Amino acid sequence: MKNKYYSRHQRQLKYLVKKLNILLQETEGNLKTEISKLTSKIKFLVSKLNGVLSGNRIKKILGAVAIFIGISFTNTANAQWFAYPIQDPFNLQQGNDEVIINPEFADLDNDGDLDYLSGEYIYSGFGYGLGFHFQENIGNATNPNFANPTINPFGLTAYSPALPEIGLRQHHKFIDLDNDGDFDILSNVRAVDMSSYPYAWNSHFIYYENIGTASNPQFSTPTLNQFGLSTIPNSKVV
Repeated sequence: MKNKYYSRHQRQLKYLVKKLNILLQETEGNLKTEISKLTSKIKFLVSKLNGVLSGNRIKKILGAVAIFIGISFTNTANAQWFAYPIQDPFNLQQGNDEVIINPEFADLDNDGDLDYLSGEYIYSGFGYGLGFHFQENIGNATNPNFANPTINPFGLTAYSPALPEIGLRQHHKFIDLDNDGDFDILSNVRAVDMSSYPYAWNSHFIYYENIGTASNPQFSTPTLNQFGLSTIPNSKVV
């Protein structure tokens, strides 16, 4: 069945290449949209057949069309093809923050695969703070599968700037800042000062020290502007 599926794709590719070659020989000036549609379909079929047909076979089918649509076979890197995008693979879930998601991957439990941590708006009963959405990789390094999300694991707590500031975004990185063999978190928080209008934007650095271990992390209460870092006023840098 799978061979029939790819054989049909190959026949479609040959047909579309032939049709595109005919259109390229036309002199009418109103064919741009149709040519663009055919080009997109050809690229999609080539992505499906990559790895099924050899590069030489695909090159033979495309002929001169390969140059026209920008496909190069001059080296391995240019001959790479990527599969059609898949939404939310490996059980990755969006969480509550539907505006900007800042994903970071690190082996937080030291089991040889990458786990997932993203920023999250957390409602605490007193308003929204900036916390974390975590999904453990319960698969492995070559076949990831992420568990259902938990909010603020490992002792992580939501960070809220002192009023009249409101934290709106955070962009975090894993790094061993104290050289003790485990991942700490340094987060850049964008906050808006509501005390005057127009509102001023500030950029803070928030540090979460890992006071646990590489395989059993535990993060301290977030602290502001450690290591001589300072708030950047009116910043548009994140």
